[in-house]
Amino acid sequence: AIFLSILFVCNLGIAQTKKVDPLEEVGKVLQVFRTKAKTPAKVKWINNLNKYLPLVLKDKKTPKKTKDKIKLEIIKKIGPSLSGVIASKKLATKLKLSAISIMLVLNKEIYKVNIDILPIIDQSKIILAKSKNNIILEATTRLLGVLVKHKKQATGALIAGLERNLKIKKPTFFNVRITNIMLNSLKVMKHKSAFVTLLKVLHGNYPPPTKISAQEALDAIVWK
Repeated sequence: AIFLSILFVCNLGIAQTKKVDPLEEVGKVLQVFRTKAKTPAKVKWINNLNKYLPLVLKDKKTPKKTKDKIKLEIIKKIGPSLSGVIASKKLATKLKLSAISIMLVLNKEIYKVNIDILPIIDQSKIILAKSKNNIILEATTRLLGVLVKHKKQATGALIAGLERNLKIKKPTFFNVRITNIMLNSLKVMKHKSAFVTLLKVLHGNYPPPTKISAQEALDAIVWK
């Protein structure tokens, strides 16, 4: 929740300055997908949805039924396009981050329709293993923690990120922060394939709170 607030704070300021109606702007994006046979230009609709959807969902005046309806329609009509952006090897990192941010806002709603999640996980694994962008590393880690119906694959991607962090002799503040988020996601996944890597974290050069998180993730593993 803190991460999402930080991520969208600039967007909030822009929206308030222009006095636009976030609900109306989200509606415009949906209307494009309702009426066009081909997917519209990615940059504009992704940026608009990333800017205004969080504002709509945070607005206390908007009824919960309306919010739920919007989320479901977005994932049905736009979910496959978001998945394609995240899984793409060619699109810009900033665009991927926006798509990941939208997926995070939608949370487990993404499982209400048939979206191919595996390409997202494959690209997430590459991001965690190679990216130097702290913001997209954190967003990707949080997204993997939502993919509870793909525990084995999501765990594999999280392990790739942890193994990378374990190679750092003196972890920085962000290394520790991202490691803690990965451990929390692994605690949700409960997959046995994380066992060896979690032991490495437990005996690695990390502060006590991180090692406690590693132990909790170990204790949560389901061995069936």
